[in-house]
Amino acid sequence: MSTVLLGPFQVAAAVYESFLEPFQTIELTPLQRELIEAIHVSEGQRVEKGALLVSFDRAIVMAQLEVAKVMAKRRGRTDSSAAIVAMRKSHLEDLEKLENTGHVRPKELAKARSDLAIAQAELLAAQEERAIRQAELERIRAHLAQKELKAPIAGIVLRITKEVGELIRENDVEPLLTIIQTYPLRASFYLPESVARTLTAGQTLQVKAGKSERMRAATVEYVAPVIDPQSNTVLVKLLLDEGEEVTGGMRCIYEVMTAQMDE
Repeated sequence: MSTVLLGPFQVAAAVYESFLEPFQTIELTPLQRELIEAIHVSEGQRVEKGALLVSFDRAIVMAQLEVAKVMAKRRGRTDSSAAIVAMRKSHLEDLEKLENTGHVRPKELAKARSDLAIAQAELLAAQEERAIRQAELERIRAHLAQKELKAPIAGIVLRITKEVGELIRENDVEPLLTIIQTYPLRASFYLPESVARTLTAGQTLQVKAGKSERMRAATVEYVAPVIDPQSNTVLVKLLLDEGEEVTGGMRCIYEVMTAQMDE
């Protein structure tokens, strides 16, 4: 803390330092064992949300997809069952018209009703089987979509740890790819409670940042509702716009001026 005398007042400047860091850091890796077929980006490259980053081997899934497409199109059993139902229903209707005339035996009518019920059950089973085949097709399509790793945010590719042809295992410690969102940048300060409680989310402050450490506007993102018991300070997060002179890793300085009457 530095102190300056201005007339009858003693002005003290409390200086707090932090470092700028990406707003978001996301580590990406596939959900299961995969073989890398192609890497579509390079380290340091800017990507948009949804951009294709990595493709995994799809040969087996593509073969399964083709079989599932053929199976999903099959409707022979469904059509034949529907035709039998229509025939059984027409036969029953004909018998029911003759029921009051006495030309139909009750046993014959009961059998016709039973045959229709059986035919309807067969049709339902055929429809359910077709629905299962369609669901299997959608499952394989979803599995195929997992063979592509896409960017969940717009940002910069910070790190790629594998190469084309390498196998990714379930127990790999390092993520396959890391993306950072550098806009805005974040600085986290641990401030005395007396200083932190004067700040509110959305408030604009002036901080020093960048190579020249000139004054820049920062927005209060978050003020912790509790005091850290070990340091007796309050966590405050600030957001700064990324610029030519301001990047992650640079120092950020927040100064608080206080004045009191010199005794």
